[in-house]
Amino acid sequence: MRASSNILNASFILAMLFLMQSCIVYYPAPVKLEEAVMAETPVKIRRHADPTLRLKYLEEQQGQLLGHTRRGDTILIDRSEISEVLLMDKSASTHGTVLISILAGGVLIGLIAMGIWAANFSIGG
Repeated sequence: MRASSNILNASFILAMLFLMQSCIVYYPAPVKLEEAVMAETPVKIRRHADPTLRLKYLEEQQGQLLGHTRRGDTILIDRSEISEVLLMDKSASTHGTVLISILAGGVLIGLIAMGIWAANFSIGG
């Protein structure tokens, strides 16, 4: 019974690793709004009262600031609500994704090894 509990726990950890695989890491230093528009990379906008926005990119049209979501929606952003803008750190995001993939692979190999060991142990006992 204990082996199945361990496998269940390891399966949960593996599922969490796969869910976090496409992580986005942002630079800790905020940038100016104009830099974020020019960068055309994913941005995180922290606002004074409202929740944080995570956008695919920012665009300025006719003096209005538009944010494009990952779902393809476009939202109008009020500049006075913005407290800081953070840009995506491409290299850290790539390294994080690779590291999480390696960890997930290691957990998967461990699960397979535990399953083989448990099957051999119960047969020989």
